[in-house]
Amino acid sequence: MNQYNETLGKTMGKASSLAEVENKLTKDGPAYIKMTLYKAAAQLALQDAAKKAYEAEQAKLKSDDDSLTFWDKVMDVLNRNPGAAGEGSRGIPNTSETADREKKKQAENRRAQVVKDAQNEQKKLEAIAGDSDECDHSIPAQADHPFRAKLTSAFRGKLTTPNA
Repeated sequence: MNQYNETLGKTMGKASSLAEVENKLTKDGPAYIKMTLYKAAAQLALQDAAKKAYEAEQAKLKSDDDSLTFWDKVMDVLNRNPGAAGEGSRGIPNTSETADREKKKQAENRRAQVVKDAQNEQKKLEAIAGDSDECDHSIPAQADHPFRAKLTSAFRGKLTTPNA
């Protein structure tokens, strides 16, 4: 019974007799399993959010050449080689300085977009894990549990557990 009170009892409510322990396990067991599933799902979402944060930081560190797409590099070559009018493909007077500025600007734009996309995905994943104070009141004593049902109610609705 002490083992129950020190472990599951912190979430499902303390018991004063073995009969009460058995009753709580039978009655509240499925809800406890469901809460454990929510917690695991929240941890996975937070792990993926951390990966997106790392991806954003990695993008910030990329060189201009590494930030450009294949087509950006093609346009850079075209901007550096004069057409019939002595201008690059965008009608910009062809100078190495102009081409360098265009390349740098495009690389900055690409990095900024990758960072923005990664940060948006990170926010979505953090929202899945949620920081709400909503509790699953079917689990006794959960309001005092540190986990506090961290999944958003919309995401919780997508999870199922047997007999819960």
